[in-house]
Amino acid sequence: MVRQCASAKLHSDARATWRHAEFVSRAAVEADMPQFDPHRGAAPDPSTSPASPASERYGDAPRRRPLFAGVFGRLVGPAVAAAILWAAWPWLQPKLERAIYAARLAARPAPTALPVPVQGVAARALRDTWHGARSGGRKHEGIDVFAPRGRPVLSATEGIVSRVGTNSLGGKVVWVMGPGRQMHYYAHLDGYAAIRAGDIVAPGTVLGYVGTTGNARGTPPHLHYGIYAAGGAINPYPLLKLPPTAGAQRR
Repeated sequence: MVRQCASAKLHSDARATWRHAEFVSRAAVEADMPQFDPHRGAAPDPSTSPASPASERYGDAPRRRPLFAGVFGRLVGPAVAAAILWAAWPWLQPKLERAIYAARLAARPAPTALPVPVQGVAARALRDTWHGARSGGRKHEGIDVFAPRGRPVLSATEGIVSRVGTNSLGGKVVWVMGPGRQMHYYAHLDGYAAIRAGDIVAPGTVLGYVGTTGNARGTPPHLHYGIYAAGGAINPYPLLKLPPTAGAQRR
């Protein structure tokens, strides 16, 4: 009886040991097998596709563009830019030249003497009307140069025409930017010469003609001539009474 009990216990322990060994073996085998997803299929087995040392160290290398595509791309950009510049050059050239001239003009010193800006009027005929009383409590910021209607008004300096237009006080007016960034103002014109904003003018260039437009109606024909610097209006009379400088001589 004792032998039967011992034999039964031995068989039971053996079966338990075998089942445990079978479980461990199956688990080890399943761990080595690739996983299976019913929707995606079996996962790849990493043992069959070993990664290269470079891939393990740096990751997947970026895809390289073909050599021809790179060279072509580097050549197309400059070629397109050159074509656009060539096509636009007739339009760009005068603007570029004007910008360069404006920079040089601004760098030059302002003139210390100027010619009378009305043809045929001598400096001795001028009268200083600076800060004379005007309507509305204003003060006269310029000089009136009297002459027959239609007498040519001349640019006192070289420069760039910045505006050709009208206003309530000056009537028909022309603005010219001269050396030293001074602005020269010609007002009460009867009409304009063949000029427009952006034109480069020389000393003596005809800008317009003496008249009585603006608030000069009812007065003798004359040119109102003003000079404006960075600090405001300056009196033209002392400059017109002196002999003109070489840079302000008429052509």
